[in-house]
Amino acid sequence: MTVASELTRFTSADGDLAYLDTGTGDLVVLLHSGYVDHRVWHPQIPALAVDHRVIALDVRGHGASANASKPFRWADDVAALLRHLDAGPAVLVGLSMGGLIATNTVLEYPELVRAVVTCGAATGEFQYTDPWTRELQAEMARTLAAGDLEGWLAAFAQVVPGEHRSLDDVDPGILRLV
Repeated sequence: MTVASELTRFTSADGDLAYLDTGTGDLVVLLHSGYVDHRVWHPQIPALAVDHRVIALDVRGHGASANASKPFRWADDVAALLRHLDAGPAVLVGLSMGGLIATNTVLEYPELVRAVVTCGAATGEFQYTDPWTRELQAEMARTLAAGDLEGWLAAFAQVVPGEHRSLDDVDPGILRLV
């Protein structure tokens, strides 16, 4: 497990961004899903780092990276980090929210991106319409507004198995990352 001291920090225009930098070769940037941090990629990093330079970023507001003090775009943060490292073009690999970040980055900064791999990602303007997801989002909003963090976490955890499975169907190792 990566500890904060193993992370490198890049001082951006609005606070530090933390990232893991390991391996050598063609650059792969791993972009995590929401409410987690770079550690969601720990099982994949050793295999990728055999032949690639791997950057696993804690995006702004997550993990060891700073929260925003003014409006920002994650794509701008990724581009600033790649320019700071004088690195790229990179393969951006994004999971869920990270896929959104990867897509926005390639659209805004195509010169910094060689390829994009996304999983479970939507576009930036996507709105859910299915009743299960809308009810889950409403419950998450309700519990967060009430300051019920345990209730929010229980609702958020339902995203992992999805509508047709239960938490009992999910590997406990995955649940520890939530």
